[in-house]
Order: sequence, then structure tokens, then C-alpha cells
Amino acid sequence: MVTSVVAITFFAYQMAGGDSSQFYLPLFEATAGESMTGFGVLTCAYFALFALFAMLMSMGVKRDLRYMLLPWLLHNVIHVLGLLTFGSWMVYTYYSLLWATMACIFAYLLAALHIYLHICVHSQYQLIKFGQMPIIEVYYPQL
Repeated sequence: MVTSVVAITFFAYQMAGGDSSQFYLPLFEATAGESMTGFGVLTCAYFALFALFAMLMSMGVKRDLRYMLLPWLLHNVIHVLGLLTFGSWMVYTYYSLLWATMACIFAYLLAALHIYLHICVHSQYQLIKFGQMPIIEVYYPQL
């Protein structure tokens, strides 16, 4: 959730006229006019939704409600695919710059961290699901 707040602050800074001149910044290809505002609002909404789903997930873990974990799990899959795509696009587009490879490695490391977090949350989902399953015991012999 903290990462979402930092990302929203960073995108708001870029939309207000901050520096986006480095090629590894997400809004590098956007112009300073309407496209930066449109993409900036879209990414701010994306990260606000990610923070909302993180709060839902923590409430679901506290209350043992497994369906409150599902939005975060689905959004995390989209996030990981986006990170992998962004890293590959950076190397493909800026193949002559060595910094593109390093930025791609950082994107892949962040994707690996999110995959690990996805595995942790999915295992918690399975534990809650197992705890909510009805256990049927037969107390009389079958004839």
C-alpha cells in the first residue's frame, strides 16, 4: 500500500510539471499536455485501486473471509504481467542503452517480489478455504 502512495505522489509530481525526461520513467513517452494528464490519471487510479485492494486483503485476513483476498490476487496478476511487459518493452525499444537492461532487471526483480507475495497470499487463501470447509464425520457404522 505504501508503494501505491509513493507511485501516486510521483505521478502527481510528473503531471504538475516535474521531471519525466529519463527514458525509464513510465511517462517518458507522454507529451506535457493532454496525454500526460490522461495517462497520469489512469495510473493514479490504477495504484489507488491497488491500495484499496490491499486494504480489503488485510481486512479479509483478519476476518477470515477468503473472497476479500481475490481482488488483490487478480490485480496482482495484472500488475506482474504489466511489469514484465514494461521491462521487455524497455529493452526492445532502447536496446542501444545499457541503462535499459538495468531498468529491465529492476522491473523483473519487482515482478519476482510480487510473484512471491502472490504465492504468500494464495497460500493464506488456501488456509482460510480449508478452515471454512465442512468436515463431515460419520458416527454410526454403515451397513
